[in-house]
Amino acid sequence: MTNADDEPSLRYDPSDPESIERHAKKLIGRTLREALKDDRGIIASPGKGSFGQDLELLYFGLPRSNESRPDFGQAGVELKSSSLKHVGKGRRLVPKERISLSMIDYDAITHETWETSAFLKKNQHILFVFYLHDRDADSPLDCVIKCVGRWSIPNECMPMLKTDWCHIQRLVRAAGPGALSGRLTANLEAAKKGATGASAKRAFAFKPPFVKKYILPRVSWTQPLLPLHYDDADLDAIAASIHARFEPFFGLTAAEIAERLSAGSSARAKSFHADITKAILGIDPDNSIEDVTVKTIRLDCGKSKPREHVSFRTFKYMDLVQQAWETSDLRTLLLQPFLFVVYREESPNGRRVLDSVRLWRMPESDREGEVRRVWDETVRRIEIGRADKLPRGSESPICHVRPHGRDGRDTLPTPRNGPIVKKCFWLNSSYVAAQM
Repeated sequence: MTNADDEPSLRYDPSDPESIERHAKKLIGRTLREALKDDRGIIASPGKGSFGQDLELLYFGLPRSNESRPDFGQAGVELKSSSLKHVGKGRRLVPKERISLSMIDYDAITHETWETSAFLKKNQHILFVFYLHDRDADSPLDCVIKCVGRWSIPNECMPMLKTDWCHIQRLVRAAGPGALSGRLTANLEAAKKGATGASAKRAFAFKPPFVKKYILPRVSWTQPLLPLHYDDADLDAIAASIHARFEPFFGLTAAEIAERLSAGSSARAKSFHADITKAILGIDPDNSIEDVTVKTIRLDCGKSKPREHVSFRTFKYMDLVQQAWETSDLRTLLLQPFLFVVYREESPNGRRVLDSVRLWRMPESDREGEVRRVWDETVRRIEIGRADKLPRGSESPICHVRPHGRDGRDTLPTPRNGPIVKKCFWLNSSYVAAQM
């Protein structure tokens, strides 16, 4: 165990919540021991909360503290870790236990209000680090981190947490700490810490059902691929680094890559190629890539144009007409880079092998010119009741709109035409070919 006097030089900005979160997300898919790049001689802190203690001290360089302010005081962010377990045939990840929060100060809580409470000041904004419980692991340092993300108490949760907090406060005021019990509240409980009996210290804790319903779904299951700060001049170096990860697998089929990397995804799964890409990049299979749009491109033998146009997410007609181009979903997507992962057919109806990879960002002139024109025209037609006749591939050299539903019954409401089959924006295959 490292002494606090030997704390590592910080590789993040402790005043910037995004920088803190980015640094934490480097842990995903790895154990804390692997992230520390230490040998087997490192010794975990003793006690039940050893993972959290070592996360704070060894990885973030935070001194041990029982202060009522958040761990990252300048950023106003508290750090919490907790374990997950697999359940059911689908191997879903669910909370293994409650999440212990700040200690209850029996004297102070009697004089507080919910709005000014020490609990709310410390726990309103939390960075969660969830790891997979492994009973066979030698140490908590060897448990794999699965999900990392910032979370703020949702507005819908404030009333229910306030109700529980006020009930705990009333019990302390009326009968003292001995009257507290975790069974008396629904979501936020007064959990025993350490010793047993009526005199045991207690801490606030989120109960597992609350974690499952209101925290896990809201913590982003994503990993960054790019640096926190970069510009177009950096993209060539980033692209070279990504190319180096793929190069050992050029000339192999997706199935051969999966076998070499021991990737568990089924070749029949719709996400098979996306899962292989994540495995090559070291992205945890339970997570998605947050700052790059990955597209698998298939080329037939002797062809330079992809077999298919490149689709985006399905849009909602009613939402689209309410958007402004500057903040639209499409423009936001096109501001970030794309990663084209290309599989080429070696011979007619032969093996389809990984051929190349290309990191690409749409030029501003294309995005703000032709793509915006198509977007504007799409919105205009929906507004005037022509949602069934949106811009086709022949109307633009870059992009168009076409159906993206399961079938003709897979529809969404429109402002004037009634339900229409789901649609999305597509990049023309000829345009994509020109970028590769």
